[in-house]
Parts: sequence; C-alpha cells; structure tokens
Amino acid sequence: MLDLNDSQLLETYVARNSDEAFAELVRRHIDLVYSVALRRLGNPDQAEEVTQAVFIILARKAARLRQGSILEGWLYETARLTSSNLLRTNIRRLQREQEAYMQSTINDAEPDAAWDQMAPLLEEAMARLGEKDRNAVVLRFFKGKSIGETAAAMGANPSATQKRIGRAVEKLRAFFIKRGVKVSAGLLIASIGTHSVQAAPAGLAATIAAKGTVAGVSTLTLIKTTLKIMAWTKVKTSIVAAVILTAGAGSVWTVEQLLVNHDPAGVSGLIGWWKLNDGDGSSIKDASGIFVHHNGIPMNHPTTAPGKKGRALALDGGRQYVSLGKIFQGNYQQLSVACWVKHPKTSWQNIVERSKWDDADGIGLMMDYFGESVDFGHYGTDRFVKSNTNVQDDQWHHVVGTMAPSGSEYIYSIYVDGQLDNTAKSPVGVNATTNGWAIGARHDGSWTYKGLIDDVRLYDHALSASEVRRLYQN
Repeated sequence: MLDLNDSQLLETYVARNSDEAFAELVRRHIDLVYSVALRRLGNPDQAEEVTQAVFIILARKAARLRQGSILEGWLYETARLTSSNLLRTNIRRLQREQEAYMQSTINDAEPDAAWDQMAPLLEEAMARLGEKDRNAVVLRFFKGKSIGETAAAMGANPSATQKRIGRAVEKLRAFFIKRGVKVSAGLLIASIGTHSVQAAPAGLAATIAAKGTVAGVSTLTLIKTTLKIMAWTKVKTSIVAAVILTAGAGSVWTVEQLLVNHDPAGVSGLIGWWKLNDGDGSSIKDASGIFVHHNGIPMNHPTTAPGKKGRALALDGGRQYVSLGKIFQGNYQQLSVACWVKHPKTSWQNIVERSKWDDADGIGLMMDYFGESVDFGHYGTDRFVKSNTNVQDDQWHHVVGTMAPSGSEYIYSIYVDGQLDNTAKSPVGVNATTNGWAIGARHDGSWTYKGLIDDVRLYDHALSASEVRRLYQN
C-alpha cells in the first residue's frame, strides 16, 4: 500500500472495503488532523475525539468525494468544522475550563514567539482563504510538499502554484496584522512549517483504523452534527456562487455576508452581536453568524425590560451581568464596541468590558463617576476618551467606542447617537489578555451596571463615521 497515492488508496478502500488502505490513509494524515483539533480546542482528549470523528466521516463519505479532491485540504477543513462544532456544543464548560493560549510581545526574530501569537488564530485565518488557496497552503506548509509536488496534486503548473501560495500567505499575514500579530511573510512561513503539525498520540491511529467500531456516544453525536454542518456548508457555497440579494437603498449583500457576518447595517468585521432579547434566559444568543457563535452566560438571573429594539437587558447593579467568555483576546491594533444604554446617574459602572479596564489588558465602555459622560478605552495611563454629551439622563443613547492606530499613536473615539462626540490620543494601545469580556460588569463580575443595555456589538476594526451612522439609523 505504501506505493499508492491518496486517490488510489481511497479507490481501493471504496472498492474492496480495504482495512489496510484505510489504515494507511490514517497513518499518513493523522498528525495533520490531530494538530488542527488540538490548536482549536486546546485539549488533547477532545482533540483525539475530533480526530477519530474526522476519519469516521472520511470512511462514511469516501465514496462520495468528488474526483480530483485534495484529501489533505478536505481533512483540514473537516477537522476545523468538527472542532468548531465541539466548541459550540460545549461552550459553557469550555468557557470555564479551556486553557487559553498565553500571548506575549512578538519578536520578529523569534519564530516560537510568533507561533504563540498565531496559533490561536490560525484556523480562523485559514477559514478566510478560498478552497484552492487553503489546499495549496496545507500541501506546501502543513504537509511539507515541494512546489512541484503541490502543483501536481492540484493539477496546476509550478509557476501558477507558487503565485497562488504567495497570495495566500499575504492574505494570512494581513489577517494576523489586523489582529495585532505583526509578522513578516518569511516568519509566518517558518512558524507554520515548523509548528503546524505535531505527532498524534501513540495508539490513536490503530484505534481510528477500526473505522468507528469503538466510537463512543459523544463521538457519534459529534459526527452526526458535523455531517449536517458540512451538508449545509455545501448548500450555502452553491447559493453564494449564484445569488446576490439586494436590500433597500441600493445596498447589495451576498448570501455569504448575510449568513457569516449577519449585520443588517451592512458593516463588516462583526465579531459578536448580542441583541439581548433573551437576557433572562439560560443563554444570551450571539446573532453575528450561522456557524460561529459566542453565546453569553447570564449570571445571577438578570431580567429584561422594554428596550430600544425589542427587549433589553435589565441589570440591578448588584451581582447581575452577562459573561461573554474568552473571545477577542489579542493585542489588537483596532476595535469597536457599540450598544444602546439607558442609565440614571449613579457611579462607576461597566457597560461592556474586556478584563479590567484599569489593567493593561483591559478596554471597554464605562459610565463615568465624576460626571455625566460615557468613557471608552483603558483608564490606566490616560488611555481613554470621555464624551461631552450627558448620557446619564435615564434616556436611550447609542454609544460607540473605537480604537485605531495613527502613526506611532492610537486614536480613541467616542460616538453618541450617531455623531462623533470626542477623541483622545494615546501612545499605547491595549495588551493581549487571558481574561474574557462581559456585559454589565468586569470579567470577574465586579463594578456592575444598573440600568438597561441593548444591542451590543463588537467589531474587529475602528468603525468609520458613516458606519456608526448606519448602526444608529438601522
């Protein structure tokens, strides 16, 4: 079997139900699948479960793989989808137990340090690539094939393949830079080539080669739900290729934008969107996308009240808040936080915050104790901006805080009711964190908010004035 290529092994397995052929496919690619799962989940036991599930899915779908499929690329994407599926189904436990990746200042001369920053984001970055670009990167850097071997596998000439890989690397690099990971193309290639694939645990290949005969109930459930996601992804891709939706006032949205970045205001870069209509339930739904959700957990039984849009989160200023978990943790160069608030003047109170805003890794929106303003940024070393408008008047106000780089400085801006209200400069941005985000409190439940909060959104860039107006008017 060693002299057969992947396509031939698949054909042999399908035609003869050959255990030997399937075992050889597992041996060749188990490290790739296990590494994707381990990076995504940060838990070796769960990574083994995902790895087993992926190869069981391969066994079930082998006869239906289209001619010319790049098996490495198919396995990579299936591992990513299965891992994301497991994350969603275990979100409560994972938010408490999943070990966060420690992120430290990157040194362009240290590939290991670069990898520490890139690893938590790699699968998200790879998901942004098209199928052919992703296949090329997996073959070239994850599997270590030469340009000639990669080109042959993809049915392309080496020159075109080299150009495709170069473009894909620049797309990945742009993604990382936007999220605060400054890395050169050479360092990115070196880091992925060195660290992206690690050896799966001894004995796992033999277990998987049994093709699911020892799979537990949880693994079989994971397989079932992942197959549904894969089927929907295929349907969605077909729709996107053919359909454009037109939504009033000349706005044109693709189905892909509506499903993956479901923002009716047409603003890109949405990371999380909590409408808070379900603030008194067991889970606060994230409406930002179909497959990637960061659902919040209500703490100490908050309630709802009539809001600006439907219902709003009603907090009593005691111990009630919503934990959003460990999302958007990097030392980002820019971001935006937007929401509606209705607040009587009381004291320092957190609206939406990451970590603690007087620590170097904290940032967020907060009601100011010394006046009637809303503040955005980081309180330490004066990295924040105060609104000139009184928002502590028990009336509904739309507030948006943005942070963006400007030369060697950062610009913090605060918008109130669709208009730029104030700006401030700072020599520094915000550090990476291992802590999470919360609505109505710090991540640890302190400095809680009393009043109403509605329609909270996080974006991965500094919103423009026109984007803020669209949010306000939407």
